[in-house]
Amino acid sequence: MLNISKQQALQRWEVLPDSLREALFSEYNADTLWKICEAQHLPEDKISKVAVLFGDAIFGFAHLDDLAKDIALETGINQQIADYIIQEIDRKILPPIKSDIEKNYKPAMSEPLPARRPEMPIIPKTPKEPISPLDIIKEAPPVIPRPSLPSIPSVSSTPASPKPPAVSEEGPLIIQKETEFKPL
Repeated sequence: MLNISKQQALQRWEVLPDSLREALFSEYNADTLWKICEAQHLPEDKISKVAVLFGDAIFGFAHLDDLAKDIALETGINQQIADYIIQEIDRKILPPIKSDIEKNYKPAMSEPLPARRPEMPIIPKTPKEPISPLDIIKEAPPVIPRPSLPSIPSVSSTPASPKPPAVSEEGPLIIQKETEFKPL
């Protein structure tokens, strides 16, 4: 696995496009990645490694073309299974963000990053500490909850029984009076 310091990850976070930030925290992407790996019968620890490697690719520390090879090496799974996982990720997750990932790709030891964006303050940490994208989640800005929708009362599966009509002591209640119809 890549040995990425917290400082490098935080610097990369500052210049990461919003679409990639959203992709990192997307519940849909996480569920999809998990289901893809579960379909290949990977245990949870290997699925977590695949998620970290995919996060490294979204951050731009790893190249998408090398991701299948990296997954096979790090998890110890068959290369064909790793290729299938990447093929499914490419089909289900990457289309809206692939161009941004390619633009953002810079290996961890490459040239300096562009100037930092003013809206994200950098938190000083000691350099050379290994970090994974999951550690960034802990330091990410809080998620603003969406307004809740009004709840819809549940419909029971048993049909509601109609109330019996009220009966007076004099007899049944007559709603309509009979009138005589006269032919024209």
